[in-house]
Amino acid sequence: VKLDGKLCSESDSHEHFEKPCSWCVLIDMHDPVTQKVVSFSIGLLHGVAGPGGILGVLPAVEMRNWHSSCLYLGSFIVTSTLCMGCFAALYGEVTKRLGATAEGMELLLSLLSSALSIAVGAVWFVLSLLGRLERFFH
Repeated sequence: VKLDGKLCSESDSHEHFEKPCSWCVLIDMHDPVTQKVVSFSIGLLHGVAGPGGILGVLPAVEMRNWHSSCLYLGSFIVTSTLCMGCFAALYGEVTKRLGATAEGMELLLSLLSSALSIAVGAVWFVLSLLGRLERFFH
């Protein structure tokens, strides 16, 4: 295997990938606080980037009173966060308890969760392409 212009064995090439990048040296992903901050930041980024962020802001833009707009946005943020947090906590607790029941169950749950996520995305995509997504939710 050629790596950085040098001929290396396969074991040498794996060692290259284990070295952290220069900006990652300051981040300790084994620290529970860092894990929580990174998870929260990624969730916040996804929440703002997704359609929920746009759909949450649109009604507030149409309101003529800024007090009502702020109250609506605040309520939207709080209820969205609470609902997603409760679902994630419940799902995490259920899968944690199920994963502890048998050897290999944790892997099976991870695979099932991943497959379900992909299936939901695929159904969403197909319904969008067929123009039936709105009818599905009404």
